[in-house]
Amino acid sequence: MPRKRINRKLDKPGDALRHRALELGIEPNLQPIDTVYSKFRFSRFDVFAGLLFCLPPVIGALVLIGWIVRLRRTRLSLPHTA
Repeated sequence: MPRKRINRKLDKPGDALRHRALELGIEPNLQPIDTVYSKFRFSRFDVFAGLLFCLPPVIGALVLIGWIVRLRRTRLSLPHTA
């Protein structure tokens, strides 16, 4: 037997959820999805993954630059033979 639909006009789509939660003694704090998404977009894992992605190339570039500078210093101290 199909259930009867209760045609109640609700102001917002979340009003039914809010009403039912209040009946159960729960005070919902619903926020728009873009607010929640922007608040929880980046986590510690994202920071860790970003560091793992960026640090090795930066360290490699610094080591390469240091190696080139050291190589140029030793090359300049050699006597010039023409």
